[in-house]
Amino acid sequence: LPALLTSENVHQMTVEKLKELAAESPDVRTQRGDLENEIRILKEGLRRCQRHRPQLRGKLSCPD
Repeated sequence: LPALLTSENVHQMTVEKLKELAAESPDVRTQRGDLENEIRILKEGLRRCQRHRPQLRGKLSCPD
């Protein structure tokens, strides 16, 4: 692969070709969106759990 993407080869490529090489496939974009949504949902769930977590008094503590 390094032999195929030399700086000279890249310099000679059109902007369209560079965009094509750097672009994500539609499947990858869809998967990224799904994962970002899942992260958002999990963070919201964690926030709710932390809000309702019992507060311990005294020297007892629970490791996070």
